[in-house]
Amino acid sequence: MSQFHERKLILPFLSALAGEPIVWGDNACRGERLRKYLFYEMIVTPSLVRLVREDPEFRRDLDTAILWFGNYRSMFLLEGKRNEELEALYEDRGRPLLGWTEWFANKSIFTKGLSWQKII
Repeated sequence: MSQFHERKLILPFLSALAGEPIVWGDNACRGERLRKYLFYEMIVTPSLVRLVREDPEFRRDLDTAILWFGNYRSMFLLEGKRNEELEALYEDRGRPLLGWTEWFANKSIFTKGLSWQKII
């Protein structure tokens, strides 16, 4: 089976943080400890965006992923880290701008993700 099947989707960023494989559908990423990192997982895993796109439970996480990816997309594109799912949503939503509140709330998670991807 493909790793992109809902039950078999391995989440690489959350797995690296947890030190063990985290698979979508086994509820590990719904807990508070890993949930706060879910928006960055969506940045690195476009297939996860497709799975949660219409799920109201993950709307806030998806909105945060769109906001951060969109505002730093030139950096991601320069590094070859394309996410067509988030690109399309970013364009559809009128290119929302990252404000100070959002930046301060998630900057450490974002930089941890960039470091994990060896972008910074």
